[in-house]
Formats: sequence, structure tokens, C-alpha cells
Amino acid sequence: MAATLEARKLNILEHLAEVDDGAVIHQIENLLFPKHDWWQDLSEREKNSILIGANQAKEGKTVAFEALMQKLDSNKR
Repeated sequence: MAATLEARKLNILEHLAEVDDGAVIHQIENLLFPKHDWWQDLSEREKNSILIGANQAKEGKTVAFEALMQKLDSNKR
């Protein structure tokens, strides 16, 4: 039987109480309480690439996931 949401949260808290690695705590804090917009961390090249992809998607220039995977798989050979 699937654990209830409350049971799952308690399980997470129990594990978290045992964590001694400050870097892990920092990562969790960043996940729960983001301090800034991740967009600001990207380089201009990365931002441009994302914007180009978004524009291509708006224009209907997309590829099905399955087709992409087949193409990548055939390139491995």
C-alpha cells in the first residue's frame, strides 16, 4: 500500500535529520527557497539557444521524441 503524504514527509524529515553534509543541506535549501531566477545564471549563449528553441517550437519546428532517439541511436553505429 502506498504511504500517505504525511508518512512520506515524516520519512524525509527523519532522513534529513541524519544529514551531516553542509553541501547537501545547501542544495535542499536552494530547492525549497530559491534566492534568484536561474535564468540569471545562464550564459548569453545558453539564453540564446533556449530562445531559439522556444521560437522554433512556436513555429511548429519540432521533432517527435521517438524520432530523435532513433536518429541518435543510428548515429552511435
